[in-house]
Amino acid sequence: MDLEKLFNVEDTFATATRVKKKRLKRLRGPDSPLCTTLYPMICMMRIFGLAPYGYCEDRLVPYNYYLSFSLISASLYTYIIYVVYVRFNGLTRDKPLLGSTETVKVVREAVFSNYFVALFDIIHTITYRQRFVRIWNILQDFDENVRQLGYPGSEKNTKIWAWAIVAFHTLIWTLVNRMGMYAFGEKWIYNFSYMLIYLATFVSVYKFVGMVLLLGQRFKHLNSIAERNIPPRIVDNEAASILGIKTIENLHNDLMIAGEELALLYSWCLIFWLGNLSIHTVSNIFFIIDWLMPQAWENVTWSLIFCLNIWLVAFVSQLIALNFSCDYASTAVCKVAGQPTSMLFPALTVLARR
Repeated sequence: MDLEKLFNVEDTFATATRVKKKRLKRLRGPDSPLCTTLYPMICMMRIFGLAPYGYCEDRLVPYNYYLSFSLISASLYTYIIYVVYVRFNGLTRDKPLLGSTETVKVVREAVFSNYFVALFDIIHTITYRQRFVRIWNILQDFDENVRQLGYPGSEKNTKIWAWAIVAFHTLIWTLVNRMGMYAFGEKWIYNFSYMLIYLATFVSVYKFVGMVLLLGQRFKHLNSIAERNIPPRIVDNEAASILGIKTIENLHNDLMIAGEELALLYSWCLIFWLGNLSIHTVSNIFFIIDWLMPQAWENVTWSLIFCLNIWLVAFVSQLIALNFSCDYASTAVCKVAGQPTSMLFPALTVLARR
């Protein structure tokens, strides 16, 4: 009986096919290399109410259960900003903690800038959940298609980028928290609560940055596939290509759709992020100069200066990340098929030029 099973070619082939399909399926959805690599970051976004998505089999779909995180985050930010507003307007203390100019700065930035952007990000995420999951699924399908064609991508660079960003900003925001407590004599809970809204906008920015970098990675991978399959001397002879020009064009068009969707989805968000980060950057530079210039060195409050400098690094790093990610994706698009960037990806090209 065992020998019959051993030499039963049809049954053996059917079993091998089922095992192969099962193995391939495990590389999609929540078990895909991309998802497992970014899982800690996805959990962080979910906590801040910026990832109300879940997997249904191997497809990312809007998930109503995670909307509770978004609603809790919006309510918490509203309560925190109310406490900050009350504190800096002197309703619960005998004398101002800062001067009148500093009070106006804090109220304007916290209430009318950063809080507004954080709340807008949550509303935007909830409203356009379907469009975001469509973009993610396009990237996932691209990974699966190139893997089936024998050109699997590597998520090594993705992991390096992700953990480098987490490590760097963990250090930055820890310093912001500790120096803020020391410079202003605040308790940890109040200082961390105030900083929480800034962390929310930071996570929003890097959610977009991450998606753009992932898109740029895939354009770069597609470019390497095209270079191996379409030598310049036979570029017009489709039959001479291993994959065929048509296959590469289809993969390219899928990524183009994802890029255009991503640029349209985040157009207003980019305006708010750039405005918010620019306001904070300029105001921090102004107060650093203002507190340094007229005073003798021995009268300078170095703890305040150092605290503002750490805040400045946090804001400038986000501006750099936005510019770098858009430029990286646009450059990767430019190399695919050797065509100008403006013809292939006009939306992200404009963002990179900003």
